[in-house]
Amino acid sequence: MSLRRIVVVGLAFALLLPSASGCKRSKEAKVEAIWAGKGATCVRLAGGSVRCAGPGGGVHGQIGAGFREIPMLKDATSIALAETSGCAVAPPRLVCFGTPFRSTIDAPSFFDASVLAVSSVVAMDDAVCVHESGLRLRCFDATGHAGPELMATKLAPAAGGSSSCAIAADGAARCFGELAGVTLTASTPLTSLAVHAGRVCGIASDASVVCATKAGLDPPRPVNAETIAFKGDSLCVAHKNKTMSCEEQGLLHTQSGVFAVKSLSGAGGNACFVGQEEVAFCWGENARAELGTPEKGLREVPASIFFRESGS
Repeated sequence: MSLRRIVVVGLAFALLLPSASGCKRSKEAKVEAIWAGKGATCVRLAGGSVRCAGPGGGVHGQIGAGFREIPMLKDATSIALAETSGCAVAPPRLVCFGTPFRSTIDAPSFFDASVLAVSSVVAMDDAVCVHESGLRLRCFDATGHAGPELMATKLAPAAGGSSSCAIAADGAARCFGELAGVTLTASTPLTSLAVHAGRVCGIASDASVVCATKAGLDPPRPVNAETIAFKGDSLCVAHKNKTMSCEEQGLLHTQSGVFAVKSLSGAGGNACFVGQEEVAFCWGENARAELGTPEKGLREVPASIFFRESGS
């Protein structure tokens, strides 16, 4: 083989290999958790980085279209996204942003979560609520006012619309806001809740789902539930077999092609979950491109969202 041919073949082979000094081929990042908000969506990727999407302005800083990394939320274990504010538990800190805290998501306010003993945060349309030490749920609205404190001893508060609820020592859920006076009970103690627009639903320890409005309790549903979330007015249930069902005209219908469901989250008219291969899936109103799409507009069925590892 001539020297010229050897050089040509060598160069062709070298082009197929990653450059030692150039950028490595990008790799897909695994999604560990996802939080859907009315005006934004955030994901935590393997390694702890958090990326968010949603419109610019008060609570969301300069997020803009698509997802971008928010260093201040790294390693967050719980994120709540209200329309005018948000909070995240990012041990050892509680990170809050928006109107009540006079800060943005890029330059948030910090609190010592170890001193406050904050376990989780939840969001209503116009306020965020901080669950402290399993004892009380304190809410902050756009004026910075701390609303009524709901006493509880369980680590399972929930909020949505203009209501917030928490599970008390007796295993029942009690609410304030639009749902003030509503008590949700089941044949066994409740373990988790979801709230939206005048309705509260909970999972009981026997894996059944119960719901209530001010009009009263609905019959329990023995659906072997693991997690629940609202997408608009519709309740979605992730079952223990990792499939998912969502309400259509009041009845639960299995979502075809959806399995390996975990980290189910919903708010406003949107819902997201982590599915097979640790990939994020979202669908809903997407009124302000808060699902990370280039343009705003309805997503009728769950669509996958892929992320690249940082620096790849």
